[in-house]
Amino acid sequence: MLGKGGKQQVLRLLLNDEEKTLLDFQRSGYFVETGWFQSLSNRKPVDNNGHEIPWFTYPSVVFLDKRIQKGLKIFEYGSGASSLYFQAKGAALYSVEYDNAWFEKLKPSIKEPNKIFSVSYSKESPDAYVEAIDIPGIHFDIVVVDGRARVKCCKKAVDSLNATGILILDDSERERYTECFSIMTQKGFRYIEFWGISAGDYNLKCTTVFYRPGNCLGI
Repeated sequence: MLGKGGKQQVLRLLLNDEEKTLLDFQRSGYFVETGWFQSLSNRKPVDNNGHEIPWFTYPSVVFLDKRIQKGLKIFEYGSGASSLYFQAKGAALYSVEYDNAWFEKLKPSIKEPNKIFSVSYSKESPDAYVEAIDIPGIHFDIVVVDGRARVKCCKKAVDSLNATGILILDDSERERYTECFSIMTQKGFRYIEFWGISAGDYNLKCTTVFYRPGNCLGI
């Protein structure tokens, strides 16, 4: 009976050159080192050690990974693997979620004093969701816009950032979010676009970081 190594050898004999190349991708290289195959298999974004990472582009995750410090105050429009990632980094996390079923599934994983809020959302009345960032006495180091009503959320988030705060907009390649760039640049923000693929996906996308001089990430 063939072991795993023997099966791999037999399989290689049956494959053409392109198929052999694809097989090699599953053994070493970028897709293994980033956890891309593991994310595809698990249907959630993880690194090669199985730890949750944001569903941002890989270049942006690498960029952020060494810059997210313990104690940073982070607000997320849209919760998920990024919430668990920031929580593991020791952030003071607030996250708003419009999908109640997803909220109930994720809620047990959010540890105190971090907080997650469920807010109903509709296109006709997005105000409660957009304004969930209004928390008395708190301004944030980082705001992540990765949920509904992203243009409105970008516009609202600017006033909730502290002087060194940055904003992360995911899926920023989408044409309907073009206005976010105008909103942020008019407020004095510069930006870096991180193009690439994300965990378990193969579509080219972009995650953009908006920042001002003297920001909390040291850009």
